[in-house]
Amino acid sequence: MGGANTTPRAFIFDGLKKILGDGGLAMRDGFLASPPQRDYAQRWAEGICRSIEARQGNPASPGSLVLSAADTGTGKTIGYGVPLMLRASMGVKVAISTYTHALQQQFIGRPGRPGDLVRIAGWIRELGYGDLRIARRVGQQAFVSYSAVMALIERMKLEREDLGLTAQDLRELDLLVEFSMEANEGRNSGLIEDLRDEYGGELPLGITAANICLSADSDDDDWRAYNEHIEKAENSDVLLVSHAYLASCTAYRRGQLLQGSDIDSLVIDEGDRLLDVAESAFRFDTSLRRMRAALQSLGTASAQRAGQSMQALLEAATNANHAGGRAVATSTAHP
Repeated sequence: MGGANTTPRAFIFDGLKKILGDGGLAMRDGFLASPPQRDYAQRWAEGICRSIEARQGNPASPGSLVLSAADTGTGKTIGYGVPLMLRASMGVKVAISTYTHALQQQFIGRPGRPGDLVRIAGWIRELGYGDLRIARRVGQQAFVSYSAVMALIERMKLEREDLGLTAQDLRELDLLVEFSMEANEGRNSGLIEDLRDEYGGELPLGITAANICLSADSDDDDWRAYNEHIEKAENSDVLLVSHAYLASCTAYRRGQLLQGSDIDSLVIDEGDRLLDVAESAFRFDTSLRRMRAALQSLGTASAQRAGQSMQALLEAATNANHAGGRAVATSTAHP
């Protein structure tokens, strides 16, 4: 881990220079950091450092809020990712929330084509600051259940004539069975989005995620992929979540993204979409202001800090000027 013999500010800004500065690791690998990207990264580094410094004198402080917009093509992920992951290399857990899972996939990349966060982790490793573990955290409803798949196929076979299914239609389900079996054996992710990719984007025969994903009725063996997913998330240094997951944690888990784990710094990418997601999460006649008040009325300090942070985030998202070709990201840090 880095930063043991220096201040967080000195460590983060020094690392930023070594990666994005002239002659830095990014330039060596063919990434030419433009002046707007460097400025964007500097602003994020400053915001993270101010949060750390605010908490040094007041551990109960929710930290600071950074609201930053940049033109499309600026390189926002690298811009905020480098200072954020330098912070993670100091031995704390950080998180990034996005509106879409597709953006998270871009962060991670695919075999042979590493995403931006994987590249940053490589640069940080080269600097001798350790191997950062990156993981996603999604809900159980995103995982395919083998028992649900088999029950659905059995029903479809029994109702084959009523549904008008042909032998070719039923053969289309072979991939579904194979994928769910491999998930139970730990040979694939078990994620519904990866299954959709194997089908070319859409599940066959009108099948929906609700038909085949984990539920309270799923067999014990069906939970293997999900449990391994949880373990990776809990052991990660950089956690990726969705806005919907973030909102549900605020509502039902007292602001905790992971059970028993503190998130030092949180970045909200696609921040202009946060307000819509939060309002949807509390659609049962619960206003955002009542949500914040409910959090702060809870007895635990972590819940109160979560309420303060969510209030700041929501106000920032409300006031953000989201123009065409621009994207808003916000960050909050708290102990």
